[in-house]
Amino acid sequence: MASVDDRDGSAAAAADAREPELSLSELVEKVGNRLTTGLVLAAAIVGLAIYSRPGPPRYQAVAGDGQVVRIDTRSGSMISCDAQRCLWLLRRGQHLERRPNAKLPKPGTSPAATPAIAKPAPPTG
Repeated sequence: MASVDDRDGSAAAAADAREPELSLSELVEKVGNRLTTGLVLAAAIVGLAIYSRPGPPRYQAVAGDGQVVRIDTRSGSMISCDAQRCLWLLRRGQHLERRPNAKLPKPGTSPAATPAIAKPAPPTG
């Protein structure tokens, strides 16, 4: 029957057989390789974080007649808002329709006045 000291001694001998003792130069080289690998991985993670971070939005806005039109110059989308609602005028990937035959008013002239829509009479009751 083996004593407790023999089992501990054989375990220590097996551990010594698996991992030989390193010289000082080998130890420095091993630590240097691990530090270099860690720094490269950390730099890669920081680089990916900076690259994937969204940049500041780039918008232009035009206002008139109680409406605001916002244009996202990065994606090309256009949103029009008035006091009650907002509408998408143009989404990313859509294109404006070209109308070469459209008649444009001459500069300095005002467009023809359009008749106002009559409001219905309030219900009596």
